[in-house]
Amino acid sequence: MTKGIFYVATGEKFIKEACVSAKSVKDHMPDVHITGYFDKAPNDSCFDVVRLIKEPTHSFGDKIPPILDPPYDYNIFIDTDTICLESVEELFSVLDKHDLGITHCVIRDCCKELEAAPEWFPELNTGVIVFKKQSNSEFFENWLKKHDEYRALMGEKFIDQPAFRHCLYHSALKWTMLPREYN
Repeated sequence: MTKGIFYVATGEKFIKEACVSAKSVKDHMPDVHITGYFDKAPNDSCFDVVRLIKEPTHSFGDKIPPILDPPYDYNIFIDTDTICLESVEELFSVLDKHDLGITHCVIRDCCKELEAAPEWFPELNTGVIVFKKQSNSEFFENWLKKHDEYRALMGEKFIDQPAFRHCLYHSALKWTMLPREYN
C-alpha cells in the first residue's frame, strides 16, 4: 500500500505557495512521498513527482480532477496555503477505519442559497482531505459534477466547499471529522 501527500496548484503564486508548504512537510516528515499537480512545472525540486494539468481553470475546482485519480492508496491532499508545524503521519491511520477525513470549516453557510445540506450539517474545509484511493471515486465524481453545476449558478468566484458538503451529506461514505489543528 502506498501513502503520500499531494498538492494541486495553478498559477505562479500558488505554485510558489505549494513549494513553501511542501518544504515544511519535508522538514517534519523527510521520508514522505510528495506529488504536485501543476499547470507549469515548478523551479523547485521539493516534489518527488510532478504531474502537469493540461486544461486548468485557475479556480478552486482545479483540485478535483487530480483527486479523482490520486497518486497513492492512502492520500493526504493539502492546499497550497498550509504550513506543516509537525509530522502529520498519524493521519494515514484514519484511513484504517474510515474512507475519508476532513476538518470543520470556520465559515458557516457561505452559499446558503444553494441549500446544499441541512443547517445542522457543517460546512467542511477542503484544504486538507485524507482519503483512500479505492473507496471514494464515485463521491469525488459527484463532487466535480456538483461543483460545475454550482459554479455555473454562482460564477467564477464560487468556492468548492458547498458542493463538497452537498455530496458528503448525500453519500454513504464512512468519514470522520478531523480536529481544526489539521487545517
